[in-house]
Amino acid sequence: MDQLCSLLRPWEAHRVFFDMLSRGHCPNAVSYTTLINGYCHIGELGDAQKVFDEMGEKGVVPNSLTYSVMIRGVLRKRDVGRAKELMSKLWEIMKGEDDMTVKSAAFANLIDSMCREGYFQEVFGIAEDMPQGKSVNEEFAYGQMIDSLCKAGRHHGASRIVYIMRNAGFAPKLTSYNSILHGLSKEGGCMRAYQLLEEGVKFGYFPSEYTYKVLVEGLCQESDPQKAREVLHYMLSKEGVDRTRMYNIYLRALCLMNNTTELLNGLVSMLQTQCQPDVITLNIVVNGCVQDGEN
Repeated sequence: MDQLCSLLRPWEAHRVFFDMLSRGHCPNAVSYTTLINGYCHIGELGDAQKVFDEMGEKGVVPNSLTYSVMIRGVLRKRDVGRAKELMSKLWEIMKGEDDMTVKSAAFANLIDSMCREGYFQEVFGIAEDMPQGKSVNEEFAYGQMIDSLCKAGRHHGASRIVYIMRNAGFAPKLTSYNSILHGLSKEGGCMRAYQLLEEGVKFGYFPSEYTYKVLVEGLCQESDPQKAREVLHYMLSKEGVDRTRMYNIYLRALCLMNNTTELLNGLVSMLQTQCQPDVITLNIVVNGCVQDGEN
């Protein structure tokens, strides 16, 4: 059934469902939820609702994932009122359910659905109020919101969740934090990314090499070489880092400013810290000086 639903063929999955019944098998919440999800996925909310109603008639109790899947279908149809009704029921079900795996999957599906459909303010409301209470691990809940917002390209929104999370006494996963900084840097939000970097260093965060590159390039394009230099110093303080490579990335970013003075100051700084330039370093500096002379 799950395979057929994933191939967008829920009607065939439904025939398998009826075949199960005719053979005397009793479908459980998983079978019904799979079918509901299949119909919701192709936008057939009416059929999904019929299956949902049939669950109650057959004495099968919907679990939190069933409600979460229904909410996804309702949100796709922009029926906010119905979604709120189902969400209220979802929080109740979660608090009485024992299976943490099901509850976590339900919460993840809900948040992902809300972000996919553009209900970002509602996600922020959940982050602030945490209506699910302790039924879902709080760190997991915040992490899911951050990851889903990043997937939706809402990196500023994800940084807002970090702020709420930090106030609640939790630290984000370093990989999630890196995704936020990377996204902000690529979208022209490098000043906000720099602020987050300053805060992140306090709980052991260092950017990945690629994020470092994007951030220093963004800061140089914003004509803020001082902040770019600070980011370089953060990276140089990281244990085991290739110092020459970090300087080369920084010097290449300075070339974006077309300012020979800044570029040569960067090279002097490199020499003063006893970091050995390589052929790449010299090529960057020469090309940068030539480029500045042509402008």
